[in-house]
Amino acid sequence: FAITYPDRQHNHFNKLDFRFYKELTFEEPDYVNFPCLKIAFDAIKESGTMPAVMNAANEVAVNLFLDNKIKFTHIPLVISSVMDNHIVNNNPDINDIIEVDGWARDEAMRVYNNLSGIVSINTTVTL
Repeated sequence: FAITYPDRQHNHFNKLDFRFYKELTFEEPDYVNFPCLKIAFDAIKESGTMPAVMNAANEVAVNLFLDNKIKFTHIPLVISSVMDNHIVNNNPDINDIIEVDGWARDEAMRVYNNLSGIVSINTTVTL
């Protein structure tokens, strides 16, 4: 559903019924290959306004990638840079969340502007 949002695309798969799965096993997360997963866990651990900052920075970074302005591998760099520059409010109200959301979006663009002057942003994809 998330991939086709707001539309719901039906598929031929049966619903996942956990009653039929008596044992599930999981591996440790691979933070090297999935750095944004670690960033998300760090934001949750920090709590307060940090998850909102992470989310806003992520949205900007992903849009920059989709617009071919940064490489896919630059997404976590943008997000972590914004988070590093944020001073957490540990007891935010809704106005604080709205304010840090705007700040994080602006900060992500500032990071992007600085990044584009430092590294090559050639995003040509070859298959």
